Amino acid sequence: MNISSLNTELSINTLINRLAILIDSSRYDEAAQIFAPEGSLQRPGEHIQTRDAILASFKGRSPARFTRHIISSCFVEPDNQNGAKSTTYVTVFRNHGQKDEKPALPLAYRNPETIAEYHDVWVCRDEQWFILERVVKPVFEIA
Repeated sequence: MNISSLNTELSINTLINRLAILIDSSRYDEAAQIFAPEGSLQRPGEHIQTRDAILASFKGRSPARFTRHIISSCFVEPDNQNGAKSTTYVTVFRNHGQKDEKPALPLAYRNPETIAEYHDVWVCRDEQWFILERVVKPVFEIA
């Protein structure tokens, strides 16, 4: 492993964690900027194409929705100077709320809604990494 690979891994790991926190903080404009303009997000039953459509999907969420994306293992594989792939494990806690506002903290503990994997394809443009494609694959769901 060389310095360039380590810089790639650190940059991508930082962006994966940043995206989770931005989404959980409802900072959707900033979150969408982590996707390439032609980027895509695929979740079960949903395929969203382009950064603008991803942003619209984020902004369409209820203000009462409260999430925490707990990022754990992340494996980044640079595939060339301007590309990489990553696999990340995520545990998602979600509270849908009952009003049109964020619930007061602390919330009562609930089991996680899902444990999933993010399979991301990354592209580097002008020394900035962007998600070109994110596929969310559930691994465990609450029965």
